[in-house]
Amino acid sequence: MKSLLLALFLSVSALAQPVVGPEVTSGPIDQLDDYAIAPQRDGFVLAWTAGGRLFAGHLDESLHISAPPLSLPPFDGAAAAALPAIASNGTSVLVAWHERRAGYGETAYMALLSADAQTLVKGPQLLNITKDAPLAMSVNGRYVIYTGDLRYVFTENLDTVAGEFISRNLAGALTRSGDVGTVKASADAPFNCPRACFGRPCSTPFPDCVVTSTVSFTLGSAVTSGQYSFNVAANTTMADPFLVRPPIIGPNGDSAAGVVQVQNATDFYFVGTPVRFTLPLTVLGETAVAGNGTDALLVWTAPSLTGAIIHPDFTTSAPFPISRMGAQPKVVNISSTAFAVVYRLDLDSGNAAIAGRIVQLQAAKRHGIR
Repeated sequence: MKSLLLALFLSVSALAQPVVGPEVTSGPIDQLDDYAIAPQRDGFVLAWTAGGRLFAGHLDESLHISAPPLSLPPFDGAAAAALPAIASNGTSVLVAWHERRAGYGETAYMALLSADAQTLVKGPQLLNITKDAPLAMSVNGRYVIYTGDLRYVFTENLDTVAGEFISRNLAGALTRSGDVGTVKASADAPFNCPRACFGRPCSTPFPDCVVTSTVSFTLGSAVTSGQYSFNVAANTTMADPFLVRPPIIGPNGDSAAGVVQVQNATDFYFVGTPVRFTLPLTVLGETAVAGNGTDALLVWTAPSLTGAIIHPDFTTSAPFPISRMGAQPKVVNISSTAFAVVYRLDLDSGNAAIAGRIVQLQAAKRHGIR
């Protein structure tokens, strides 16, 4: 019992709790769809879609918008914009998005904006046909986009420097250095359990079937995996749990971090390390994660928007509240000691707001264990 109590004590770090800044909210946005945020030297840039239209704007360091937003023209005037991504190299802003039109393939585009996100400089420019949301990052003045299964590198003039195929599988992430991390799940059998008595009465109940899935997080040559087993009752079929709730992967500096949620447990992975850490936390609802290369911020939405810092020694902060409400969370690392958390606040029928808070990490205050 004493050993168990000690293990539980060690799993929750004695580091000082993060400080959550004041909530900043936009005005009501009709038919808000999705959004993306990226740090910039003097604040942030934000892109969002609403009612099939695409917008972009500049935010100051406290997440307040600094000028009226820019409405970007679509490539196809009859299509609806969705799934925005955004990045900035400090002298310009890159926006990527999808356009959807009935009877046509879903297509990804990009455009270049001025540094203040007030002027369209170039584009829209075609990327590829895909249903997977684009990801964007600025690396050494260039732009990296991961769209579908393709990773592109572009100059600031949107000229192609490089392109390569990287299978996305269930999800992908772009690291600070522009590398692609992905996650996949492979089951050793179908998620059904057929049993038969070949026309004769069954003398004994049939046993359940066991299906084992291997979840693999990949970043270059580094692979971190864990196995999960699921019982399938005899003569029944169940949905693949990792298609119902896919694992997530997020950037962690030049590496990546992964999260796997199964019934009554949430596992955390620092990609490239062999350790799977079952969090001593109850993580429910939508999740998002990003790290600074050392510590990672994990947020979840149920019963309310909550966060916790996951440390590389596999200890955690205590959970801390971010907002009483909040959906579609996004986490962006700003510096070695700060993150931005952006989320959706539903206001009334058809209207929502984009809200955000800055989360500051605090200096260590470790205590001895007697």
